[in-house]
Amino acid sequence: MDGLRQEYRGSMIGNKNPKKSWVENEKPLQFISIILNCYLALSVILLLVYLVAPLLGGKLIRTALIVYASWAGMAITMKFVLKKIQKKIRITTVQWLMICLYGVLCMFLWFPYPLNFFFSVLIIIGDIMGYRAQLKSQKYSSP
Repeated sequence: MDGLRQEYRGSMIGNKNPKKSWVENEKPLQFISIILNCYLALSVILLLVYLVAPLLGGKLIRTALIVYASWAGMAITMKFVLKKIQKKIRITTVQWLMICLYGVLCMFLWFPYPLNFFFSVLIIIGDIMGYRAQLKSQKYSSP
C-alpha cells in the first residue's frame, strides 16, 4: 500500500505533461465562441423583427425590445469575458462589478418575482467565485 502511495505521489510530482484545464485548451473556447455568436445573431434578429414590425402595421412592443436588447447585451458581455480569458488578461474589479450588475439587471428583466431574486443571488455568487478564482490564478496578466 505504501509503495502505491509513493508511486502516485511520484507521478503527480514528476508529471511533465499535466493535463490542461478547459480554459487553457483552445477547442472548448472556440466552441463557446461559436455558441455565443449564434446567441448574439438570434437576439439581434429577434430585436430587428420587433423593430421592423411597426413599419409593417404591427404594434411596437417595448417589453420585447427591452428583453431582446438585453439578450444582445448579455451576449456581448459574455464575448468580452471570453476574449479576456483567451488572451489571459485579468478582468479588473470594476469590470467584474459591471458584469455582476448587468447580470442582476437582466435577471430582473427576464424573470418574475420569486425567480429573479434567486437567479440574482446565483449571479452574484458566481461572479464572486469567478473573481476569486482569477485572483488565485497566476496565469493572467494585468490589463
